[in-house]
This record gives sequence, structure tokens and C-alpha cells, in this order.
Amino acid sequence: MCAVRLLKRLGGSGLDRRKVKRLALLQSQRMSALREKVIVAAVVTASILIFYFGSLYSTVFDPILIPNTRIDRAIPFLPIFVIPYFSYYFFLLSPMFIIHDLESFRETAFGIGMIVMVSCVVFFFWPTAITTSFTDPLLRALLAVDRPRNACPSLHASLTQFCALTMHRHIRSKAGRSALWGWTALIIASTLFTKRHAVIDIAVGMAFGWSVYQWIIAPRLPATSAIDGVADAECEGIPEV
Repeated sequence: MCAVRLLKRLGGSGLDRRKVKRLALLQSQRMSALREKVIVAAVVTASILIFYFGSLYSTVFDPILIPNTRIDRAIPFLPIFVIPYFSYYFFLLSPMFIIHDLESFRETAFGIGMIVMVSCVVFFFWPTAITTSFTDPLLRALLAVDRPRNACPSLHASLTQFCALTMHRHIRSKAGRSALWGWTALIIASTLFTKRHAVIDIAVGMAFGWSVYQWIIAPRLPATSAIDGVADAECEGIPEV
């Protein structure tokens, strides 16, 4: 709409009119991409909730208890870490704002969906649980909806690891990348400090997230880097989605 008003206001040279028309086309394309991102994010979020909580409250199979290792017993219970634990849900939405290339975003969404689906199949047929007696007022909201099941592989670990790896190459600044991995470390550590997972869950989850990244995203990195470089040169100064 802004481009149309600018076109009427200029009204003069054909060169200016062509520039404004090109800007209007770019704006239209970006709005279309934004709508697709929102729809994809909504579908993925709904799928996570449905399949995760469906398997969480399933009683078809009895869960296997995850061993409480010496490392787990050495990790203190720190209820304040429930804050980064819950920030995980905002972290999963971050690719929508960090990844501007639509094809890369689709692949990221596909990877997230695959991790959730495979994990939920495991949770249903081979359920695992943790033994925990820790509680605190800060964890009241978490304990009200979450159960000590769906332990291995940890979705907190697998999805956080996968999303961090996909976003890393789309963040140019060192400070931004440091913040990304700092947030990643806090989320993964929070699962241990709140006693919602054991070390085994985290190790398997991180390995799973890394494996999915290597299978879906890593093979196309060289081609993507070249394309992104050309796109940056051509679209310099144009706001991104």
C-alpha cells in the first residue's frame, strides 16, 4: 500500500516508477513469506502439543525408569532454572524471526516435525520416566501439566540443539551467536537443575538433534551459503521478513 502511494506521489520518471513497482513486488513477496511462516509455525506448534501430550498421558505401556547416575545425584536442585526451562518454548519460535530464507525455514520446520514425531513414537511404545521427589513453589505451574514421563530422548535437548544449529549460520555477529549458544546451554542445563531429566536423556536428545541436522540441513550448506551471498548483495537495504 505504501509503495502504491509512493508511486502516485512520484508520478514522474519511468525509472522511479520501475523502482517503486519493484519495491511493491518485494513487499508483496515478503508478506506472502511471512504468512507462510506463521501458518507453518502454528501447524508445527499444534502438532507438538497434540502428539507430545497424547503420548505423555498414554497408559498403554508401563514406563521404564531412567537410571539415576552418580552425575545426576551430584547436580543440585535449583528451582530458579524453571525460567530458562520455560523459555524453551520461545526459543522454538526463534527460527521464524532469525531464518529469512523461506526454503531454509521450511527445512527447519520439517526437521522439528520429524524430531517430534519420532520422539513421540518412542514415548508411546517405549515410554521412559524419571524418579524425582523434588518440588518447589516455582515449579507449581510446570508440575501441574507435566509428568515425569517422555524422558528419553529429551525433546528439550533435541529440539534446542537442532534449532540452535540451524539458526547459527543465519546470525552474522559474534555477539548474536554467543547469545544463541548461551541461551541453548541455559535451556539444556535447566532440565537437569530442575530435575526434569537425567543426563542420559540429555545425551541421547542432543545426539538425536545433531543427527537430524546433519541429515536435513548440513548437506545443502555450501549451496545455501553461495545463494545467500548473492541475495544479500542484490537486496542490500531491503528489510527482511
